[in-house]
Amino acid sequence: MRRKTDLMDQSLCEAVLDGNLDQVKWIIKHHDNVNAQNQYGFTPALIAAKQNNLDMLKFLVGNGADLNLSDGMGQTPMNWAEINNNQEMIDFIKDQGSNSSLKPK
Repeated sequence: MRRKTDLMDQSLCEAVLDGNLDQVKWIIKHHDNVNAQNQYGFTPALIAAKQNNLDMLKFLVGNGADLNLSDGMGQTPMNWAEINNNQEMIDFIKDQGSNSSLKPK
């Protein structure tokens, strides 16, 4: 049987993937791991960046998401913003003081 925390981590990542901000807000209110990783090493912030969802990323950062964590491929949210050619997201991540010099593995 999976632990409750594991289920909440998975639910949070899935809600971000679905772009369901209301569900993400509810989960974060009841769960303190905003940097939870899914089975592929993606955190909610990484998922939001990969999905090109700046509003979601801003919400997650406002709730403590770490922009310097990388996924299983070594990509950071900054790398995904650059891949998506999203200048607004790139500027936001830089404004947060993220280590934008991180390079994928």
